Amino acid sequence: MWILIGVVFVRARGSLTLPAVFTTIADNLPKGGRAIGFGLQSMLKRLPVVLAPPLGGVLIAGVGMAGGMRLGFGITIVLTLLALVLIRRSFVEDGTAPQEQTHFRDVWQDMDGHLKRLLLADILARGAAGLSYIFIVLYVLNVLGFSAVLGY
Repeated sequence: MWILIGVVFVRARGSLTLPAVFTTIADNLPKGGRAIGFGLQSMLKRLPVVLAPPLGGVLIAGVGMAGGMRLGFGITIVLTLLALVLIRRSFVEDGTAPQEQTHFRDVWQDMDGHLKRLLLADILARGAAGLSYIFIVLYVLNVLGFSAVLGY
């Protein structure tokens, strides 16, 4: 169950924070340095994809499957909260008058039915893609018998 909850948060984090990250980069870099900033952001976005599997293997080998996954989930929550704090501290208000707040419920009610189905399909597809990453690892570890650390 925790895996499913974690997948929802991980998938939502990427979609919801990307506009804030791009705005923060654009606001804090001179126009000539923005391309490098976006390139660096793109590389940093992929860093967890490279580091998570070996670190997850070390956690699983060290404290067991359930404990390693719980610890990894906890670390993910802490790092996400830290990233939100850093983004909030770096965010610069543009000084324009605040717009009227829009609530999700109102947007959902005004949305075309076809667009609602497309949005729900996208959420389900992204969630399924995230689950496949997790279950492939669990299958390789538990069914094929590979080691979490050594890979064989």
